[in-house]
Amino acid sequence: MKKVGELSRNISQSVSPIAEQVGSNITSFTQYATEKIWASPDVTNLPLEFTSLENKIAFVKDFLKEFSKMGKHLIAVDSLFDYDSAKNQVQGIASNIGVKFMALASYGMNKENPTETEDRSSYLSLYQKLGRASIQESENVGLDIGLGNSLFKFGSIEENIGEYKKKQDTELLSRMVNNAEVYSNTKFENVIKANKHVHKLRLALDSAKASYKQISVEEKRRLAQDSISAQEKELEIKVTGSIREMRNLVQSPDLISLLIESASAMNEFYASSSSLLEDLKPELSSQPYR
Repeated sequence: MKKVGELSRNISQSVSPIAEQVGSNITSFTQYATEKIWASPDVTNLPLEFTSLENKIAFVKDFLKEFSKMGKHLIAVDSLFDYDSAKNQVQGIASNIGVKFMALASYGMNKENPTETEDRSSYLSLYQKLGRASIQESENVGLDIGLGNSLFKFGSIEENIGEYKKKQDTELLSRMVNNAEVYSNTKFENVIKANKHVHKLRLALDSAKASYKQISVEEKRRLAQDSISAQEKELEIKVTGSIREMRNLVQSPDLISLLIESASAMNEFYASSSSLLEDLKPELSSQPYR
């Protein structure tokens, strides 16, 4: 029974992608199976441009899915960073100030994925937590000595960088995540649905041609021939339309704009952060060691 169950699952998994492509129409499904099993030579070949563009559409759609997923990871990295584990690892070897610092930095840790909430105004980025922990510890160490003063300056800069990070996250959520999902779930889905219709028409046409060969009555042959001619015209129209839509979608400047806008959001964050950190380095180097 176990082997029978496994065989049934394997057959089901094999059939599912086929059904997704040709639909539930029994005629289309039968024609598809006939072509695959007996390698039927009487198959209407779709234009090479159609199949090439169809492959490109699938590749770009997969890219948009991964692109959106990576955008979510970039935004959620703060909540994914586990300070509690880090504290447990360093507690045995760190000095008291180190343990306190980690505890302060992890205070108010938002456990929820920031991409799942609309209101991000109260969200603290990792940089802001680091900044606030540095400032609080600087007061405990004392601003009158070099380490305390340096911690205060470092913390102030990190808080500002945290604000830049929140701005970047907002931009990435809008440009990199939402826009990619809109493209993937609307425009690409519509084109893919039209392509599936083309495949169904092609299978129905070849099924009609195969049936035509079995007709012996002349009058029925004429009627079948007229039906085949009408199906050929419909298929040609649908293929031409699908090629046009796929070409427009793949060549759409909006897709390039999606990359440009995402890159701009990242560049603004890193450029602003880099400028602040470059100004901070000489400030820290000039601190007296006392």
